[in-house]
Amino acid sequence: MFEFSRLGRPSGVVRASWRRQVAAAGGAGLLAAAAVLAGAGTAAASLTGAGVVPSHIYWDNQGDATINEANLDGTSPHTLITGRPSLEGVAVNRSHIYWANFHNDQIRKADLAGTGEHVIVTGQTSPTGVAVDSSHIYWANDSGGTINEANLDGSGVTILVTGQRGPFGVAVDSSHIYWANESGGTINEANLDGSGVTILVTGQQDPTGVAVNSSHIYWANFGSGTINEANLDGTSPQTIVTGQSEPAGVAVNSSHIYWANFGSGTIHEANLDGTSPHAIVTGLSKPVGVAVGG
Repeated sequence: MFEFSRLGRPSGVVRASWRRQVAAAGGAGLLAAAAVLAGAGTAAASLTGAGVVPSHIYWDNQGDATINEANLDGTSPHTLITGRPSLEGVAVNRSHIYWANFHNDQIRKADLAGTGEHVIVTGQTSPTGVAVDSSHIYWANDSGGTINEANLDGSGVTILVTGQRGPFGVAVDSSHIYWANESGGTINEANLDGSGVTILVTGQQDPTGVAVNSSHIYWANFGSGTINEANLDGTSPQTIVTGQSEPAGVAVNSSHIYWANFGSGTIHEANLDGTSPHAIVTGLSKPVGVAVGG
């Protein structure tokens, strides 16, 4: 049973799964209108530039409409926020958690404990991946094909980049914003003011979540079940983890990469080179966005 957006299309990472199932059934012609995360939209954000020493992992479950937290090793998982359908990406800083509500066209925030929830941005067009730095929040609008920013309180909403093909996951560092075009199969970057738009990597299969550190960009390919990396300029792209079940959101810290497997309902970690991949949280209901911080 797929969740559908107000435009009559499956939302976010659900659409990537839906496209493949329709194609397998001989209905590939129906896919022309499909666009998007991770984080995964979605997106999921690295916290480079946000001044955070990560101690927890956060994720949203599209299946049971919750936002959740655990220790970085996956112990003590618990739900912070309930009753939030069509979740499509999560980001955190020192004090707050931010996420996109795809169907409601909203960006929301709450305290890290899950209290004080409120809407900070409205009137978007199917928002997906979310990222934060020390002064701004960034997100992708799937249906609108835009990358956007606002102050952390939601004021000063600005469209930075237009004309994208299903933008999904978003990440940010001190000088650039990065995103995945799920429909276009590309990983992209721009300056923080939206200038200098550049395609870094092409030929990906439903890329969703994106994360960055000081030397590399990481992303999930929902379609091929892989976690991938490249240098920040897009050179030397390579697959570092294979055999995943519809990976969506991605996050990194100084030693590990984390991702959500939408298909298997699990959160995973591996070393930054992709070695020692393993599940740290299981039994989830369609996890999408992932962030580390707290």
